[in-house]
Amino acid sequence: MSSIRKLVAYALGHNTDVQSIAAQLEEACVPVSTDDCRGCADPCDEGHEEYPRFDVDMETQLLGSMKPYRRQVVISTGKSDWAHEVTSTSGTLAAFLDSIAPSGPKGPKGPKPASPDSAPPSEPKKGINGIYDPSQTKRIAILNGSHHTVCEDSTHETVLVLPDYKVVTEVERSKEGAQLLWREAVDPALGRTGAVVEGSPVRSWVLPYSCVILLCKFHVLVNIFE
Repeated sequence: MSSIRKLVAYALGHNTDVQSIAAQLEEACVPVSTDDCRGCADPCDEGHEEYPRFDVDMETQLLGSMKPYRRQVVISTGKSDWAHEVTSTSGTLAAFLDSIAPSGPKGPKGPKPASPDSAPPSEPKKGINGIYDPSQTKRIAILNGSHHTVCEDSTHETVLVLPDYKVVTEVERSKEGAQLLWREAVDPALGRTGAVVEGSPVRSWVLPYSCVILLCKFHVLVNIFE
């Protein structure tokens, strides 16, 4: 399998040299590290089990393989598995949000910006395939997450909004809840601080982390190869 991937990568002209890719990212002001975790001067092996042997695709070029998006939302479900296309499951916040995402909800005047700091981030110094300015696209990526809602009402979801690094709570699992989420945090026209809708129960906070790692598990494939 690895040999086939190498041939495909060569035919497509994929750059799989780690040092070369790292140099490109650094030139675009993207922080990278080529240090191997196992080469750490202060290893933390104790109490950590080794990963089982599995095949890792090191030939296919990942950088530049994803389409640009303005925002990515990760909706709480408390589940470990869901439909392949989460927006196709009726009655879910993902489906409600998808139904209004192309144009956004209609309103007489729209929400007022929370602050004037909504200027788009500066563009990368050098154009690299896979490094883009999110303000230049209106695409919204809607995902489900296995995290549980922190709301007392189980019909209200907790949503992560990236790359704004925000967590939005009290989002009702309904079309009205999706409209409020869109108007306050998801609309591509909004800056990072979002907007304020008078009387809205929706609340948002900045995620207190330097990075957020999302792990994808393909339940069916895992069962096949176990």
